[in-house]
Amino acid sequence: MSVDVFPTVSRKVRRFLSLRTLEQRESPGVTGPVDYAISACWLLRREAISATGLLDERIFYSPEDVDYCIRLWEAGHQVHYFSEVAVVHDAQEISRPKGLRMNRFTIRHAMGLFYLFAKHRYGLSLGGLYSRLGRFG
Repeated sequence: MSVDVFPTVSRKVRRFLSLRTLEQRESPGVTGPVDYAISACWLLRREAISATGLLDERIFYSPEDVDYCIRLWEAGHQVHYFSEVAVVHDAQEISRPKGLRMNRFTIRHAMGLFYLFAKHRYGLSLGGLYSRLGRFG
């Protein structure tokens, strides 16, 4: 999945339990604004980087792309998906556990999520985040 809506705790739990099913869905076929795009391939204007800064180094591995897209929206920029463009991303998926066993990357991913939710003051509901960003989920 190249794009998605901002995560919540309940969405992350559902995704953890049914990731393979979710991945069978294709990315949206429509070009337009999205909550966030995975950071495998981004094209950013210099003004957007100047307004947003660099990636947050306190997030070791994922969800740095979610954080950055939230910050882009907060800075008045938009995140768009372009369905006409194709990029192959050879994902290693190091945070994906085998079965229900956790590995250190899975734990670091969870820690990154908790940090993200605390940093942007959301996690259970997107209502406050969407209203702050002027987005409709």
